[in-house]
Amino acid sequence: MADSTLAILCISYACTFTMCLVSLCISKYFNSPRLFQLNSIVSSTSIIFIYVFLKLKSSWFDTNTLWAFSFSGLSMLTAFKFLELAFAYNWTYTRKMPLKLVAVYLLALPQMPESEAKLSELSKQHLRLEGILLILRGICQFIILRIFLDLTPFEWLSLSSSLCSPIFRFFRYGLCSVLLYLSIDYATGIGFGIYTILFNLQINPVYPVFPFVSTSLRDFWSCRWNNLVKTSLQRISFVVVPKLINPSLALHELLHVLSFAHEKTRPDRNTYVRIYYKNIPTGQAYKFDKFAQSQVNTFNEAYDYDK
Repeated sequence: MADSTLAILCISYACTFTMCLVSLCISKYFNSPRLFQLNSIVSSTSIIFIYVFLKLKSSWFDTNTLWAFSFSGLSMLTAFKFLELAFAYNWTYTRKMPLKLVAVYLLALPQMPESEAKLSELSKQHLRLEGILLILRGICQFIILRIFLDLTPFEWLSLSSSLCSPIFRFFRYGLCSVLLYLSIDYATGIGFGIYTILFNLQINPVYPVFPFVSTSLRDFWSCRWNNLVKTSLQRISFVVVPKLINPSLALHELLHVLSFAHEKTRPDRNTYVRIYYKNIPTGQAYKFDKFAQSQVNTFNEAYDYDK
């Protein structure tokens, strides 16, 4: 059973993916979304059920934790995409989507175009050149990432923060930020470049320019990180079954901490979180002060909480 687990997973993904495209073609032919919606529900349920069944019956996941975590996220993300594609968009809009765009949406991380006008702008003559440049840029970023990792001692990165001086923590935080930036951008850049060449569709990379040329550090950590979480990690972690595998529980709690660190100065913070000041060390309570409703942030911008 353990030897065939990976093959069963791959075959199940291929079958559900093929069924989705076939049902979409049939629904387009009869101009009715019912079959496609029904197939999306069945595919979403089956792809999660197959993974959970194999997780409980096979010992392969116990010795391949990384694969287990990856397939767990892929199962949830694919299930959400099936349902989103079937129910979140107007049928007249979905019916006009070319199959290659649907395939890219199901296989990659990009969001669908917001309007039919943007959908019609996707086909351009210079897209294949853009795809090649994305791949070359991703390869260069991978080389830079490997150089950083080879030159940086692992003990230096894994050292407890309580044993580090403030200056040391500052430089290590900066290095980890660059490593995170490179690891995400080279992988998505190469992947999006390959999809662009194969399907002749424009896919924007997660981050536009390295290193932070066209954006500020605040924009990188706030807007872009939030968008990444919304499109992948949030869908994987905030689910009904966060204990599907052990690492997902840790990631689930980590995102809670990141959200609080990002939003703890909001004037309306106390409506959704409670601060236990008795557990805060003496002299540190000021770090949990809220902004007044009329204040601007440190970048001299008014807060937009609805956004």
